[in-house]
Amino acid sequence: MEAEILQIVTEHEKVLLPNLVIVLTTAALVALLFQRLKIALFPAYLIAGILAGPHVLGLISSPAVLEEIAHLAVIFLLFGIGLELHFSALFKSGLQRMILAGIGSTLFSTVLGFGIGWWIGLPAPVGLAIAMAFSLSSTAVVLRHYAQERKLIHLSGRLGLAILIIQDMAVLGMLALLPLLAMWQNQGSFLMDSSTASAGYAMKRSLIMLGGISGLFVAGRFCFPYLMRQAAQARSLELMILTGVAAAFGTAALAQMLGFSLETGAFLAGLLLANTPFRSQLGSQIVPLRDIFMAVFFTTLGMELNVVIVLGSWWIALTVLFLLILLKTISISVTSWSLGFPPSIAIAVGLSLAQAGEFSLILLGEAHESHLLDPKLFSITVSAVVLSLIVTPALFWLNEPVSRLFAKRFSAFMRKTAISEDENVDPSTTPRIVLAGFGPFGRRLAEEFDRLGLLYTIVELNPKTVSEETRPGRKIVFGDISNPHILESAGIHQAAALILTFPAPEIAARTAKFVRHEAPNVFIAARAETVMNQKKLDQSGVDCVVVDELTSANHMLDALIPFLSELLPEEKMLVDEGGNEQVL
Repeated sequence: MEAEILQIVTEHEKVLLPNLVIVLTTAALVALLFQRLKIALFPAYLIAGILAGPHVLGLISSPAVLEEIAHLAVIFLLFGIGLELHFSALFKSGLQRMILAGIGSTLFSTVLGFGIGWWIGLPAPVGLAIAMAFSLSSTAVVLRHYAQERKLIHLSGRLGLAILIIQDMAVLGMLALLPLLAMWQNQGSFLMDSSTASAGYAMKRSLIMLGGISGLFVAGRFCFPYLMRQAAQARSLELMILTGVAAAFGTAALAQMLGFSLETGAFLAGLLLANTPFRSQLGSQIVPLRDIFMAVFFTTLGMELNVVIVLGSWWIALTVLFLLILLKTISISVTSWSLGFPPSIAIAVGLSLAQAGEFSLILLGEAHESHLLDPKLFSITVSAVVLSLIVTPALFWLNEPVSRLFAKRFSAFMRKTAISEDENVDPSTTPRIVLAGFGPFGRRLAEEFDRLGLLYTIVELNPKTVSEETRPGRKIVFGDISNPHILESAGIHQAAALILTFPAPEIAARTAKFVRHEAPNVFIAARAETVMNQKKLDQSGVDCVVVDELTSANHMLDALIPFLSELLPEEKMLVDEGGNEQVL
């Protein structure tokens, strides 16, 4: 028996590596093509899977070999989303209305989608699963567009972000609901096995799960910050990422023991670590690993698509695409407008979030594995999601003219909204200065900014400084300023200026080049130790360079003026307005 198990494991390992190479190579080639066409990467991975899968080229005949790696992608994705959520930020500046817009629009989209599914004859659990998947938008695609267009400082961007956060949080409940929907579909009811159907058992089980997850939350709330501080003090980024990933998988395993999903535990770990100042650096470290796993996941998902079915039902896929965009635009726009947002803002956000997203694909994949969706319905719905991602750039381009045209034509029928478009720019986020480095140089600048009432974000790589300077009203990010993820976390796309206070020309030049490309209007000031370093920074796009050598020389010259004035003849002296003698 042991020999047979060992043989199976050996065969699995022999197949895994070649299949993984094929998946990554195909995904990379198709993604390069899509990047040139300025199309999102997720459909590129799906198309790569269709090409490499058993229904087209047949490069991989058994996608099931990669399922374990694909499942890791979902865990990393939920962990990353938990890291990005900081609840204290959600309740600032009257964002409660935005949160209600997210909850209401997600429910509205689900109800509309379920109604359409019931009308065309889909079984109730199948229709509900598809409606839930279609109610979600693409966080990755929309946020990238908002960052590039600097929309996060505007009302439309902040509303869109709030809705995306609520959708991402709703995924946990949707994933938990899928097994019950599968039971409903296969057995005709939600009832459990007779041996466990008693109310007493259900109550006891619920209390154990609730108590266990509460204890896990409390323990993690105190343990995780301490562990991350210890890892950060070791000045080892490798140790930090190892500690963070261990926390994610450890929490996921404990949550599974309590009866929750692995994804729920990973999300909880991310949520707990999000309240530490080290979350941005940790997030930046797991992004590359997460992206690789996501490429494998979506490519593997694409292998399940039967291209023959999709081509034979192309008109159905296009109809589903049309209904998806229409219903999502209506539900998000109407909900936002009913909560007091201006019509032009509501419609713009509705169009921007009208596509389906990465979590839609995950939910559809889980529904297919649970036998809720047959191969034909799965292929059609996934095709509609892929098409919605492909047409998303057109939706971004249309949202402003369409929203303004609609608001102008129907202004007579619109009631006065509670939120004025004059509030389109959030004064709490602009102007903002990103201050990289908090040594004596940075502290002196911060003191002056405080005196002038200027808002700024500190980026610092010393964990002790981060812990000491973290206090209400001051934003400080732990991390390497040259890391694009850290720059985005610090708010570089909303910043008016970036000040690099450390004398490290290579890091400063690399940072300046990235900022000049991603946020060309940001003013960049840097510090250089020598004149030679000044030239390098000037070539990197820095607007203002302060050279330590020259500054020290000027200060010394100022200190020497009284002495020099005694050595020079009177005709070489000049008295300034304050009555002080100056050397000509």
